[in-house]
Parts: sequence; structure tokens; C-alpha cells
Amino acid sequence: MRTMGDAVDPADIPLTVDIVGVYRNGLFAADPAKVAARFPAAKYVTVWIDVNGTCPHSAQVLDVEEGDAGPAQAPAWVKARRAVVHTSLPTLYCDRAVLPDVQRECAAAGLKSGRDYQLWISTLDGSEDIDGRPLREIPGVVAVQVEGGPAAAWDRSVVYYDNWHPLA
Repeated sequence: MRTMGDAVDPADIPLTVDIVGVYRNGLFAADPAKVAARFPAAKYVTVWIDVNGTCPHSAQVLDVEEGDAGPAQAPAWVKARRAVVHTSLPTLYCDRAVLPDVQRECAAAGLKSGRDYQLWISTLDGSEDIDGRPLREIPGVVAVQVEGGPAAAWDRSVVYYDNWHPLA
């Protein structure tokens, strides 16, 4: 397993993580040059997060949560991302409460978790389950955000698959 850190300010992410999540757009869009300087590609994998669904060409993750992209945007974003990148599956980030809506919207569009897209689920309470079921048992779940939240400087996620290296 690997550790991923994300934050609205990349300077708050500790250098002890393996994977770095930063925002491609929105209020907290990161400066690519500053991210590359702090987290060189030779040591870190950088994951770019699209908060409003406008960057499927340059972000590996769609942020599906209140104030960002909604569950109904997920299928079109997944399809758009898959049209431009064929080497990795798009990833949808959401919390446990929104997961059923995301899965329902994607299923209605003929998309299946683990086949067409991956999931990064937020719990923020240290747990890695949903209703007693381990999240890693859900097809397509590649990571779980276990610590952080609005009051924290950065969020910590557990990445289940060492080969999860999204490509820009």
C-alpha cells in the first residue's frame, strides 16, 4: 500500500507521501511548476483533480462532492477522459454518502466500476469500510481517504494498488 496526500495548498502536503493530489482547476488550482519543484516526478506520482468537470483531458480524478462536480456529471466526465487517455482508468472521488448516487448515475450510462472507472472514497474517520463492508472489496476502489477534512491542513489516503499511477 502507498500513501497519498492532498491539500488546497500543496505546500501543506508532507514530503513523506508517495502520491500527491492537487487541484487542476477551481479556487485552489495548483501551479504546475510549484508542484513539480516540491514533488519531483522521479520520486512522486502527482494526481491532478478536476473539481468542476472541465478538465478530463488533463486531470485523472473528478472530485464529486458538494460544491464541486455532481454525481450526474460523472458519466460524461468518465467517457470524455477515456476518449483522450487509453492507458489508465479515470478515477471518481466521492465520500461514502455520495457513492450510491455516483454508481447509479454511471450504471445508467452503461459504466461499471472497475471496468470503466475507478473510485477513491472518502471516510475521513480512519475507517476503510461502508456499512461494515471493506471498501477494498468494492470493484474499482483504488484508494480511501481516511484522515483530514475541512479543518485539516492536508488529507491522507491509503492507496491499495501500488501500480495505481494515473497518467496526465
